Amino acid sequence: MSEPIDEQPAYVPDPVKEKQAKAVHFMVSMIRLLGVVLVMLGLAIVLERFGSGANVGRTGLDHPQIYSRPRRRGRNGESGRRHGRPMKRFYKDVSVSPDDGAYAISLDGRPMKTPQRNPLAVPASALADAIAAEWAEQGEDIVPASMPLTALAQGALDQVDNERERIVSRIAAFADSDMLYYRADAGQQALVDHQADQWDPLLDWARQRYDVSFNLIHGIRYEAQPAETIERLTWAVEAQDDFAIAAMLSLVGLSGSLIATLALVEQEYDSAMLWPLVNLEELWQEQIWGRDDQAVAARGIKQAEFEAAARFLDLSRS
Repeated sequence: MSEPIDEQPAYVPDPVKEKQAKAVHFMVSMIRLLGVVLVMLGLAIVLERFGSGANVGRTGLDHPQIYSRPRRRGRNGESGRRHGRPMKRFYKDVSVSPDDGAYAISLDGRPMKTPQRNPLAVPASALADAIAAEWAEQGEDIVPASMPLTALAQGALDQVDNERERIVSRIAAFADSDMLYYRADAGQQALVDHQADQWDPLLDWARQRYDVSFNLIHGIRYEAQPAETIERLTWAVEAQDDFAIAAMLSLVGLSGSLIATLALVEQEYDSAMLWPLVNLEELWQEQIWGRDDQAVAARGIKQAEFEAAARFLDLSRS
């Protein structure tokens, strides 16, 4: 018979993990914000908001306002920004066509551009079709947040292409701080056992796949991973194409685990298998103390983003 809940040892926050969680939360927030901004800038370019670019007619000039206009500052110095009117749908048809070995997305027959004025052309027809579907499914108003595949494609074509070394470095940094390395201390043996049962198979896979070793950390302390491990996992990241790198930046930020992200890239695990693993401690505490509605809602938003990035990765290789 299992022990009563009131006999479970109290949860002791881990400062190291809390610091990592804050860093990951900040990165994810920036990724989400960047995704929305990229889509909006893409719209602006399509509409000739900034001058040159694809000409889509008068509609864009009639509705150029994407962001709200600032109000005059009040006595308290508040800018008082108000929400601008949503961008109205300005096109009827969305299509995909071959383009020099890639697949380009067009609106009313006019090729789309990224914020950096690169053609919005992706390596796989399945991904192009999915991006086109995001645009086709827009209603009277365009909602950039509902187009995660578009944002990731723009990121691959603009950011990764121009800043690949820096982005690879950000992803590879998790080789030394993967959440799977950090285990509860001996005072929480039930959780230690659960972590080992759920996480060790992932680490065992990585050990064999990349010929690496890991230092597991119990309690509140930091311990560096072997230099050879960091080097080989960095190579595994560098070997990916720009579209995979764009997906990995989102995946590692949402999960806190490079090992889990690589398992998804290598098709060893799928997103449905990985999501409970990278949320193991939160789900464990939920079983003991009960559900927190806000935490559940926040986790649901992150899960949707995680699954979108995993889908983008899969479609880019279809």
